[in-house]
Amino acid sequence: MEFPPIAPEPTAAPTWAELVEVEPELAEVERMALSLYQPGDNQTWTDWGRIKRAFLPLVGFNAKQYELRNSTCYDVCYDHLLHCWEKGRRP
Repeated sequence: MEFPPIAPEPTAAPTWAELVEVEPELAEVERMALSLYQPGDNQTWTDWGRIKRAFLPLVGFNAKQYELRNSTCYDVCYDHLLHCWEKGRRP
């Protein structure tokens, strides 16, 4: 099994807007995360699983775009989307 080449870690963490500029499909995943927000203890980890499955092909080691294939970009995306899902708003 051959894995795609991994991009070098950026010198500074990119912003969410920079990630979306490189991979516009991330904006749709953000909309999904915001729409799945449930106040209080009504959230389910099944919803988070849907969000995560949606962004995994877009950022991180298996990303379509070479420059997003690193752990820094994955961490920025993960943190942003988790906040959207948990709080119902952008950070």
